[in-house]
Amino acid sequence: MFSFNNTTRQASVIVAMLLIPCLALAYFIFYENIRTKIEDEKKKNIELAKVTAQYLDTYIRSIKCTLQGFNHQEKALAGNLGDNKEIMDTLGNSKRSYDAESYFILNRQGQEVAVFPQSTAAVKVPGEFLQKAAVQGTIIELLNRGKDPVKVVIISPILGQQKRISGFAGAVISMEKVARDFANIKVSNNGYVIMIDRIGQVLVHPNSSLLRKRIPVEKMKHDPIFQDSSRGIPGAIEIVAPYDGKKKLFSYAPVRETGWIVLLVEPETDLQVLVTTNLTRNSIVFLLAIISVFSLYQYLKLVLQRASQEADLRAEKLALVAQLAAGMAHEIRNPLTSLKGFLQMSTVSETNQRKKEHQAIMLSEIDRIEEIITKTLLLAKPQKQKVVKFSLSSLVQQIVPILSPEATRRNIELNVKIVTEALTVSGDPNHTKQALINIVKNAVEASPDGETVTIEAFGRGSEAIIQVTDKGSGIAAEVMGKVGTPFFTTKTTGTGLGLMVTNRVVESMGGKLEISSKLGQGTTAVISFPLA
Repeated sequence: MFSFNNTTRQASVIVAMLLIPCLALAYFIFYENIRTKIEDEKKKNIELAKVTAQYLDTYIRSIKCTLQGFNHQEKALAGNLGDNKEIMDTLGNSKRSYDAESYFILNRQGQEVAVFPQSTAAVKVPGEFLQKAAVQGTIIELLNRGKDPVKVVIISPILGQQKRISGFAGAVISMEKVARDFANIKVSNNGYVIMIDRIGQVLVHPNSSLLRKRIPVEKMKHDPIFQDSSRGIPGAIEIVAPYDGKKKLFSYAPVRETGWIVLLVEPETDLQVLVTTNLTRNSIVFLLAIISVFSLYQYLKLVLQRASQEADLRAEKLALVAQLAAGMAHEIRNPLTSLKGFLQMSTVSETNQRKKEHQAIMLSEIDRIEEIITKTLLLAKPQKQKVVKFSLSSLVQQIVPILSPEATRRNIELNVKIVTEALTVSGDPNHTKQALINIVKNAVEASPDGETVTIEAFGRGSEAIIQVTDKGSGIAAEVMGKVGTPFFTTKTTGTGLGLMVTNRVVESMGGKLEISSKLGQGTTAVISFPLA
């Protein structure tokens, strides 16, 4: 018989043999859970920082385009404040569209010609800013460095008919307005958004005066957060903040138009408090009662969930893009309509052929901007589709004449192979036509001179297949995963929205878009639709 001590000792060994692996598994599961949540939070914050920076880029770029639209206004610049109704109306439209603090026009000597609102105090623009703008073109500078609220001035030289500078157009932006916009961005329970310029000057911060006092500009270049974020690449760093000694997650992205840096700050406690509290409260009961079964379940659940995490992050990114897309498109369309109207009016009365050619180019570029806005709005709020049955073969034949002129201009041959049957499918033919045009146009633009783009339409089982093949440079394997994501494109003039719109149209019809490519060998896009 076993003695009491031997039985107890053996039971202890058995319990230890069961408990130690369970404890190890539980520790691994909780560690993985915490680590995964931190990584997901980093990715989400980086994407949010990038979208915020892109919004600011669009905001600044739109104001610059408006200021550059005052070229060839020599006669108006000779008038007095309030006498130039056309300029005042345009300034007023700009103010309402972009919500800058004020807009102003200066003559060549730097004297004020017009300002909106008219009640705004005269803008004191340093002479070196005007000299710099005269040499470099449009510039962005701080008016009151080191003071709150920080004010930014954008100055663009006004070029006359002889390409000589006849004055300056400018806009003043208060970072107080930007700070209010940042306050609406939900980072975490106690998180917030800050912004600094390229030399470390604090532009937006909940307590900018304290930050400037503890880390002056001359010391900012040694700050590890500034060093990491000023590389011009979006990223994240988890570090103890030097101005308050607390560990935080800093996610950042550059504003390309200005060189500024947007940083999302999330205290580490916000991320860990829920997990830590739950772990402390339930660890004893969990470990002693159901550690074996629940640990295995949690582990398998994590393995399965990891496969869908990228899709969740993509959905969050699309939601952010859709949310900003509607606002950006609305804000851009108002001044764009004014610019297009003024340009069309000036085109009618223009007699100089060279200037008419330049105006035609500008109108073409404005039409391109409107096309981008339309695509952006489609992402934010898809248009209602009219579902009918139509022939996919006939639709392919219709798009060939549309794309042939562009292919001929690029010396590209379109090789069309269509089966005799109709390949009837259900959906919106207009949206489908646009989706096919996007795919074929991408293939034509990717093909080198003298090559062939092959367009095939055929049936395969219960599906209708459209296959477009080019012999272009192809897409590198490391970036294939980004194809179809917002604002990613391999073209120098692309927007990164065409494939997203195409994919949305295809999916709405129950179809599927698959793209395969090898670097240096070309790309093949296959669209499959269910036959009606």
